[in-house]
Amino acid sequence: MNIIVVEDLDFGLNHLDANGSAVPNLLSMIDGLLSYDNYVLFVTATNISDIPDEFKRSGRFDYIKHIQPPTPSIVEEYFKWFYSVDIETTSDDNLNTLTVSKLAKEFARIVPDGMHICEIQKHLRRFRLNPKKAVWTLIESTE
Repeated sequence: MNIIVVEDLDFGLNHLDANGSAVPNLLSMIDGLLSYDNYVLFVTATNISDIPDEFKRSGRFDYIKHIQPPTPSIVEEYFKWFYSVDIETTSDDNLNTLTVSKLAKEFARIVPDGMHICEIQKHLRRFRLNPKKAVWTLIESTE
């Protein structure tokens, strides 16, 4: 089986060339690839309403699954996982498993309702080596 992954299709469609020729070309390419056996198209989007209906017809998108934003417990676990490697590689002597666990609990508490995992990941990546700053800046941005 061959899997084709298109991430953030809505973002890509919103940033196409001005003459709009990319949409028909992309549709034609998708139809061509999917005409072969053993091909699956997997697409992600933040706002499905930004994707034109001609993409969502049967034969192109047979299934559409909405993934809910993560619960606070998932956010907490994700934070701990995200920073687990840094506990051993950081020069911050105050960063340990207990500290990261406390920061994770606080981070999960302050993440705004409806914030998707991709937005959380983007925020954490900005502060890859500083989990404390990841929490502080989120606190500042939600006040």
